Amino acid sequence: MKLILLLYSFLFGSVMSFERFENLIGKDISYANQILLVEGFQHKNLLEVNLYTSNSYKEFYRMSYNMVSIMTDENKIIKDITIHFHHIIDSSFYNSFTVDYGNPDAILVIDKDDSEGKFKEINPKKEFDHKLKKVTLKVVEGKFEDGPLFMIWKKDHYDIKILKKREQNISEITFRLPSNKL
Repeated sequence: MKLILLLYSFLFGSVMSFERFENLIGKDISYANQILLVEGFQHKNLLEVNLYTSNSYKEFYRMSYNMVSIMTDENKIIKDITIHFHHIIDSSFYNSFTVDYGNPDAILVIDKDDSEGKFKEINPKKEFDHKLKKVTLKVVEGKFEDGPLFMIWKKDHYDIKILKKREQNISEITFRLPSNKL
């Protein structure tokens, strides 16, 4: 019990509600499961994703969230953790985040947006309404002020990717095992 409380205070207990999600990468899913359940999240397993939701909102750099998803490998070792926000990351978040993680290695903004055709029905049995549209984006290097789609940090033992989906008014931050590409 003391270990769980120590882990809880390490991950969730600082003044800014500063969680160190990157410390869970490479660990067994049961480790993260204990911490998130103590924090008040409920666990759901959807296909290959461990989804944690909460009825109350938590804060990460003063932005509220109530959902965390975790991907594992075949041995149940955490490959990545994504925090899902119901709004777009703003400059206040970005400035605070870069104090702790440094400037991103890449900031990618949309240069060209090519949409092909109309929405296409992909569920002929009408069990649920789902339509698909192909969109191709060309991205170029930019600055935070340009309204980036992606921001990427390459750290020694993990990567961070922030995705801002303006049309849906949501953002995601993913901490993951390092990859060789941006």
